Amino acid sequence: MILFQYYKVPKLFENLFAQDESLLQNSYRIIDDNRTEIYQSFLLELYGRNFTEDQLQYGLEEIKNLILSLERLEWRKIGKFYFAVFFIISVLLFYFLFPIETVN
Repeated sequence: MILFQYYKVPKLFENLFAQDESLLQNSYRIIDDNRTEIYQSFLLELYGRNFTEDQLQYGLEEIKNLILSLERLEWRKIGKFYFAVFFIISVLLFYFLFPIETVN
């Protein structure tokens, strides 16, 4: 199972989702011309040595589906959560380390 490995997708494969048709065709042509080396290094990066020989023969749509199947992190939600937790922990630490003294 691939979890949170979208960052391992090379720019050449990211170009397959470009709006520019010429960029898409050029990227796919480069991938297709050097299929064995490029696919094998990409699949080794994703799966280690656990990829199948069938995956080396993927076409354009299968490649796109493979890349889209990779989990993507929602960085905005993670950032908000991290900030909230960090803020609460730091306020609590400050409160426990330097308690407010009350005057009786």
